[in-house]
Amino acid sequence: MKTNKRLFKAVLAALLVLCLSIPAMADTLSEIRLLNLESYSLEYRQPGSTTPMDYEDSSLSFNLKFNFPRLQTDTDTPKALREFVQHPSNILLDLSIGDEGYSTTGWEQDTDSQTLGIGGMYYTPMGDWATGIGLYITDTDGEGDSHPLGSLDNDLWSFTSSSKELRLQQYIKGFVRLGLNVSQAEYEEDGHNYLAATAWRYTTDMDGTAFNAEVNIRDKASIYLGVSDEDWTDSDLDSWTVSETEFRVGFYLGKSVAIFLGMISEDEESLLYKASTDLVYLAPEFYIGDHVDIKLGFASIDGSDNSNVTWEGDAFNASLGLKF
Repeated sequence: MKTNKRLFKAVLAALLVLCLSIPAMADTLSEIRLLNLESYSLEYRQPGSTTPMDYEDSSLSFNLKFNFPRLQTDTDTPKALREFVQHPSNILLDLSIGDEGYSTTGWEQDTDSQTLGIGGMYYTPMGDWATGIGLYITDTDGEGDSHPLGSLDNDLWSFTSSSKELRLQQYIKGFVRLGLNVSQAEYEEDGHNYLAATAWRYTTDMDGTAFNAEVNIRDKASIYLGVSDEDWTDSDLDSWTVSETEFRVGFYLGKSVAIFLGMISEDEESLLYKASTDLVYLAPEFYIGDHVDIKLGFASIDGSDNSNVTWEGDAFNASLGLKF
């Protein structure tokens, strides 16, 4: 894990140097996303219990995107649709820091992580019938601890995870885009409890597929539908599936304002366990000139499982984008 942390810091330093070189890269640099903040807050309740368990998850990320060729700004297309319409090839670089925690009366758990992501997409020069093929890979490391409040009886662990995703896209007459993603992920955890003199290793593997379709309706509105399935197995020989469906509509108010309304439904199922979660969101976007944008997201979440545990909460995200 120390090697990964050194790599993480080295990449962070490289990104800072890259930012200082922006003026010299104006012909290719498309977008920097700063202050990309996401947070989730949930409250879990078990049947017959008056004490809820709280869940908090937050992340802060820094993102770079290089477009080849750069996005054209001398167009009447709404700014939120420019990438969909022009679909330039691109290279992505993401860096994020996350913090996740559970707490209830007398007990808490906390996990910290760092993630590096890199990828890109190449589009064939076929205009309204362009085909895109891309790859996105991530590497994460982190550590966590779980303990009763006021006690030294800690469970401590470190973990690494990685994922890779093949992305295929096909445009049809320029206003319809179909997508197919095929992904794999691995997770490995090593933990111990010094007082109990115990140690463990836990691993999981995932294979996933996702299909999505988006339609641009005369630059006034858009419709998006995505479905995905993930198959998970772990070192305890347990297996489960996670299925997700997302539906979204977008409205473009002139060139500089866009509003998205959407819903995500997720179902998790194993041999003895079933759970479902629904998330409804509102995501406005505001564009200031051709070089600055602000994107916000507000969501309400609720769910339950077959043991009558319920959860509800909210989510928020905000980011500032600079385009060159």
